[in-house]
Order: sequence, then structure tokens, then C-alpha cells
Amino acid sequence: MIQVYAPRNKREEEEKEHFYEELQQTINGCNRNDIVVVMGYFNAKVGGDNKGYKSCIGTHGMGDKNDIGERLLHYQLT
Repeated sequence: MIQVYAPRNKREEEEKEHFYEELQQTINGCNRNDIVVVMGYFNAKVGGDNKGYKSCIGTHGMGDKNDIGERLLHYQLT
């Protein structure tokens, strides 16, 4: 289980990029046979439009997507 608290939207782009790099390194360090659960507060709004993201947000998104939400959805698909 990986618990996170992501930088807020108003933080510098470099800080947000560092967060996702560190998260990826942590995930890469997990055993391939482990079930990895990433949870916490991502400061993200993923919105209600799930086209192309149904496997990530299902049918339960609502509102408008923000920049961090877009980054999180892209990260989940890569």
C-alpha cells in the first residue's frame, strides 16, 4: 500500500513533476508479484467525462477536470 499526498494545483510545476517521478520510483521498487494499491489525496478533479478513462474513473466522475486531474488520469494510463 502506497499512501500519498500530492502537491496542490498552485504549487510549482517542478514540485508536481517531482511528486510523480517519486511515485513512479516507489511503484517500480515494488515486487512484480505484489498487489500495489496507491491511495491518498491527489488534489485532483477528474470530472465527469470518462471518454478514454472509463477504466480509471468508471461512471462516477463529476464536475470539471483540473490540470492535476488530467495529469493523474494520464499517469494512470501510462
